Amino acid sequence: MRSVAVLGAGIQGTCVALALRAAGWRVSLIDQAPAVMRRASLRNEGKIHLGFTYAKDSSLSTGRLMLRSALSFAPLIDRWIPDGLDWERIRARPFTYLLMRDSALEPEALYSYYERLELEYRALREPWQHYLDTRPDSLWSKAPLPPEVSRAAVAAAVETAEMPLDLVELRRQLARAVGESAVSCQFGRRVEAVRRRAHGFSVAGVEGGGESWRLAADAVVNCLWEGRLKIDAEMGMAPQQPWTYRLKYRVLGRLPRALADLPSLTLVLGSYGDIVPLSGGSYISWYPECRRGWSNDLEVPQSWHRACAGEVDPTEAREVSSRVYEALEPITPGIAATSTVAVDAGIVVAWGDTDIDHPDSGFHQRSAVGVAADDGYFSIDTGKLSCGPLFAAELAARI
Repeated sequence: MRSVAVLGAGIQGTCVALALRAAGWRVSLIDQAPAVMRRASLRNEGKIHLGFTYAKDSSLSTGRLMLRSALSFAPLIDRWIPDGLDWERIRARPFTYLLMRDSALEPEALYSYYERLELEYRALREPWQHYLDTRPDSLWSKAPLPPEVSRAAVAAAVETAEMPLDLVELRRQLARAVGESAVSCQFGRRVEAVRRRAHGFSVAGVEGGGESWRLAADAVVNCLWEGRLKIDAEMGMAPQQPWTYRLKYRVLGRLPRALADLPSLTLVLGSYGDIVPLSGGSYISWYPECRRGWSNDLEVPQSWHRACAGEVDPTEAREVSSRVYEALEPITPGIAATSTVAVDAGIVVAWGDTDIDHPDSGFHQRSAVGVAADDGYFSIDTGKLSCGPLFAAELAARI
């Protein structure tokens, strides 16, 4: 049986490990965290994109990729796990898109893009595909503004079939599936280097206590998030375009009773945010306040790691949450009464060196991602959480 080292146990590495184990590989899944999906894959809004966010990509290449990814997300995971996942338990409330009055695109331009997306959806659907165990007849419709939303700030609303996942529940179910598989989980290990040998590869790094470790494998799949570019560069696959790492905080809070019926919200199109009601603590983000770090280095700054592990200074946590509530209060009045549960951070990786408010920002185009290969060494640029299973399937077919 051939062996493979999968670097990183976020959504991408977890899916790759399950796919390759199902294909008969001996899999070692390696991550610095203590379990699967403990860092960036856990600290986002959980959206399984249908393409609505990417209206600035007029080529529709990003929207098309998001549709393909979304429609195969659950079917592929269920293919690799004997009993599948309980998607009804994992799904959260569908998204309503709020079209802001100072949006980068006028409502009519957004509607036109959404209509094109709808046509793509109808053309792409295959009998085996479904969207998180649902099969929507259409993806979107114009809708009245939710009663909790201020008409002074929001021009229009669109109800969509797009849904977020409760990432805590998704992580729990995937962790159980990995634990019940024959995948060798090697957690608490940071990957420092990959080297070619006469036959295969050597992977090395350090454990939490500072001890060195080393592992041999016939193939390597680099699914790291913040560390992928450094290892790729050392393996002769240096990035050929600019990139940025962004440290993005999130607030988890219990919404006040007046907002108990709020749908999941995404504010478009520009430097805005999301509100995703969840039972264990709703995800709340306002990008101008939550983006608190920026780097163009191959590795993220060491100072970011504590927040990404959930360790945020209480004073900073209060500052972030209060500023986020203050920014969102004119849009969703009453949100300032939210009771904060936690504040932590994840890392956003995107091509380009401009921020979301720039028309050419890498935030608006996420199709230049996927699987790269070089003689037994593979690297996956996931792009978005939604793409994890699709790229895992592509990797399994190529390896």
